[in-house]
Amino acid sequence: MTSKLRTALTMTSLVVILALMATWGWKQTTAKLPDLGGPIAQCQTYKVKKSVKRSEIAVSVYNNSSRSGLAGATMQRFTKLGFKPGNTGNAPDGTQVRKVEVWTTTENDPTALLVAKQFKQKARVIVVQDPLGPGVDVILGQRFSGLRAKGPLTQDLPEPKRTCLD
Repeated sequence: MTSKLRTALTMTSLVVILALMATWGWKQTTAKLPDLGGPIAQCQTYKVKKSVKRSEIAVSVYNNSSRSGLAGATMQRFTKLGFKPGNTGNAPDGTQVRKVEVWTTTENDPTALLVAKQFKQKARVIVVQDPLGPGVDVILGQRFSGLRAKGPLTQDLPEPKRTCLD
């Protein structure tokens, strides 16, 4: 057998193999996927959360009074009560708060309600567009009188939250 004939037979064999592989590949690519055994299994075990705790809430404190260090001292009290620390600093220019306000971005926010219940005086909860810091924002005014020694530890959620554990 000459080298030209051997090359022609090899090339013909390779082209046939390529055509067969291409046909098989096309059939496999366009074939219907196999059934995986029915619908996805439903969750069997849930964790139901009915309230929010202090340790789950970050608080940022901002001073809108002339008392130096008020935001930092109040943040220390919040962390001693079990809240997560956020930012501290001065309130933005133009802020007008007389006593204390709690700012949140969510209507009827249970975390903001729990924070508001920690003060000696009634704190207004205000819904704002943008947060100043992480978590719930607290703005302290000139007439701020401090935190309670024993405020509530939890706040009930409007609806229990279910989380799948499976």
